[in-house]
Amino acid sequence: MKVFKIAIITLVFALTFVKCASVSKLTNHAPEALKEAYYQNWNSGLKDGGSGTDLYIGLHDNSIILDSVYFRGQLSILSKSSNHSLLYIGRFSFNNQIYNELAESSFFPFQIKDNECVISYKLLKNNTLKYYRIVNVKMRKTLNYPRDSSRF
Repeated sequence: MKVFKIAIITLVFALTFVKCASVSKLTNHAPEALKEAYYQNWNSGLKDGGSGTDLYIGLHDNSIILDSVYFRGQLSILSKSSNHSLLYIGRFSFNNQIYNELAESSFFPFQIKDNECVISYKLLKNNTLKYYRIVNVKMRKTLNYPRDSSRF
């Protein structure tokens, strides 16, 4: 079921980026609401818990709505943080076969470096979908979650 859900999400992203890439290009100017972008790797404390990366994008205000992000060959939906309405999070898992296949596909129309990401966002004033490349995304210290000792 989880694999099916991820496959559907991946297909939606693929169609969105392919369609929009033929119509629009990256904007040259950063959205005024954009504040900062950083990522943090994480490791599960469980044997088969996996690892991944969370990408955080902070805003100054709510004049835009962040939709999705492409980072290091993977796509993710950006969702608002439950603790902060001006912080969006994209989650990437390294132990997922679908994402690995997606990274190998060549449908993504933008060439980016490992410390860059491309976000899709909508302006609230006219609901226009745009794309922007964020350069020099900073890395924060890796989170190593403790092992769940209650199982032993």
